[in-house]
Amino acid sequence: MSVTTTQKGGRTVKHAFSAKLRDRNQVTLSPQLVEKLQLATGDEIEFTVEDGRLIGTPKMSINKDQEWYYSSQWQAEEAEAEAHLQRLEKTDYKTLKTYSSVEEALTELDK
Repeated sequence: MSVTTTQKGGRTVKHAFSAKLRDRNQVTLSPQLVEKLQLATGDEIEFTVEDGRLIGTPKMSINKDQEWYYSSQWQAEEAEAEAHLQRLEKTDYKTLKTYSSVEEALTELDK
């Protein structure tokens, strides 16, 4: 099989794998493709048709008890926390004021 490349949306797309339609509409993927996509038996692949082409995309199954992590609200909060951490990494802690006691720090906060 020869490898061909095309441009799609400003990116190069390589087409190097083929599959064969078998009895009962089953498709067999090459071992190289399975390895490249890190697929395992039982993994789901979503197929879409675009301009007469069949495009297969591996799908990730999410356990119900982990669904919250992938919500848009949680991901936005994760991004905010990550940005905050990056700002903290840039902080020069040598220029921060230090206190000799908790009472001194609390007094400073009351000002």
